[in-house]
Amino acid sequence: MKKIFIYLMFFVLIFPNNSNSKELKSPSWTGMYAGINIGQSTGDADIDYSQKVNFCGANNFQSNSGCSFSKDVNNEIDSLFTGANFTILQDKGAFVFGIQADLDYNLDSKDRFSEVISGYGDELIVETETVATSSFKMLFGIPHDNFLGYVNAGPAVALIDTTTTQNAIGYIPKTIENYSFVPGYSLGLGAKYKVQENWLLGAEYSYTDLAESRKESNLSFCCGGIAYPDSITKSNYDYSSLKLSLSYKFN
Repeated sequence: MKKIFIYLMFFVLIFPNNSNSKELKSPSWTGMYAGINIGQSTGDADIDYSQKVNFCGANNFQSNSGCSFSKDVNNEIDSLFTGANFTILQDKGAFVFGIQADLDYNLDSKDRFSEVISGYGDELIVETETVATSSFKMLFGIPHDNFLGYVNAGPAVALIDTTTTQNAIGYIPKTIENYSFVPGYSLGLGAKYKVQENWLLGAEYSYTDLAESRKESNLSFCCGGIAYPDSITKSNYDYSSLKLSLSYKFN
């Protein structure tokens, strides 16, 4: 995807549209635009895991503290992402208003921790991943010739994948995977530049904060009667992103 983005930028810059070869004068920003994004995000993942077995016995997935266990992990995650954008702008002369929608797929945004939690060597593995994010934001901009500086804000939602593996020594590991949509909000600051009448290059910095994702699994039995515990996994994400975009005007 990164190579395709670079090739498209090269095409737009090197091969101008003959019908628009004259210098743009007071260009209108009004129209519908669609294109592609590429960028990188850096953020914090706060994972809080807890489990409890309602009774203690020799055949439990146990912890060093008896039959309960909790762990709070905070990691920094760097992730590359790619995606698509759709924008509608209305030029009012001194100001530009619009809406901007983005859908981005994270190439690698996984937070993982593992720990041996019993004297028997039983291992707990918890992984959480932000698979994709989308936002729908209102845009306010100030144009200057072929440049448009803007701010935007609006709701965001992310698809979170949470996987818990309880690996009891001598038994088949039990894995629980859950997907959930988590709401939040996003704020942005950026600029767009008209390379040609129908092509825009853009750069944007944004901050996104997601609400808490909570997943529960109930006590169950497996493989010779071993008792796996009730567990709760809470995930909190917030991150900053820097993205480049290339968009085409359809009208």
